[in-house]
Amino acid sequence: MEIIDRVDKLEVVLEQSGNKDTIRHQILALQVHLSKIYKENQELLQLDRLVVEHGLKNNLFKEQEKETKDSVEYEIKKRVVLLKEPAIKEAYNNYMQLASLDTNRLINYIESSQDKVYNFNDIYVHIQQRKGELKAISEKVYLLTLKSMVVLEKYVNLMNQENKFWLDSNEKLRQLSIKVNQLEKARSSRY
Repeated sequence: MEIIDRVDKLEVVLEQSGNKDTIRHQILALQVHLSKIYKENQELLQLDRLVVEHGLKNNLFKEQEKETKDSVEYEIKKRVVLLKEPAIKEAYNNYMQLASLDTNRLINYIESSQDKVYNFNDIYVHIQQRKGELKAISEKVYLLTLKSMVVLEKYVNLMNQENKFWLDSNEKLRQLSIKVNQLEKARSSRY
């Protein structure tokens, strides 16, 4: 996963610079260029060795890496925001509609309409009266579900057996065909 992230970051950096070459091609070109620089300037090899030996590499490039990393992360975030733009706009519109609602009036309307339409006490009493029936129905549904699963399993096993039968039959036919062809060749070679 780390390599993919690094390649993505490289692509963003390369897109910023306007280069259209592939990353692999650019890396190879940079390696060739670096080798050429080291061949022309042998003292750079010595300097590079000293930097690595004394642990100065991290200090020298820390700021540059941080700036590059920040710009790459910014570009990735910008891409994600652009990809998510339709969803962001829709969410913003929904938020604006919710913000413009008069919540007190809405709550009062809901409370008053529920009082007029629904009598929750009657519904509760009705559910309590039919509790036994509901429990029996749910048990039957559970049993039917289990039986359906058993039937499905048997069906799958039957299909597997049938597939095996046809595969075996095809294999036997293939072997018989090979034997018949061999017998015909043997018979034709005798005559």
